[in-house]
Amino acid sequence: MRKAIFLLFLSLSSISQSRACSCESAWDDSFKKTVKEAEFVALIKILSFDDYLTEDIHGHEGKMPYSMTAEIIRKYKGREERKRIEILGDDGVECRPYLSEFEVGKYYLIAPNKIDNSDSTQYYFFICSTEYLEVNKEENIAFGKYTLLHRRIDISKFESEILKNDLSFWNLKFLTSILLIGVALLVIISMKRAHNRS
Repeated sequence: MRKAIFLLFLSLSSISQSRACSCESAWDDSFKKTVKEAEFVALIKILSFDDYLTEDIHGHEGKMPYSMTAEIIRKYKGREERKRIEILGDDGVECRPYLSEFEVGKYYLIAPNKIDNSDSTQYYFFICSTEYLEVNKEENIAFGKYTLLHRRIDISKFESEILKNDLSFWNLKFLTSILLIGVALLVIISMKRAHNRS
């Protein structure tokens, strides 16, 4: 009886883990959409694979890398000031891509998630959205799901788009601040007029 209960619990927990990683079918999971909502966006170069999983992964020869070190070549967005970051992959139960999708020495545009809110340099990619594109440095082009219709983007064009979006955000903040100051001044003026009348 105990064995049957244990097996039932084990199967239920594995079902809940697989459901946790099932992605809702978002109509747009493109890199361009991810970048708009991301806190950190950068061009990186993979320097090394560091830690490896102890278990063998079906369909993968050799040890699967679990963490990699990346050098930030150019930061487009975010407060990360370090030149190197660590990116963690999947360990079989996380909703992350396996790091075998990456190659040491290659370049990528990334919009990763921070592991926690501490000063850690650890990041990860969420498997249900497009959070990285491979970059061909010689041709200056990034490949992957940039938009729903475009599978490649010129890096110069990407940089101008992200700069334009950044400026739009700051322009909106500036206009909102001006509007709030204007409303405050109108309130002060009307209060002074009301005070002078009485």
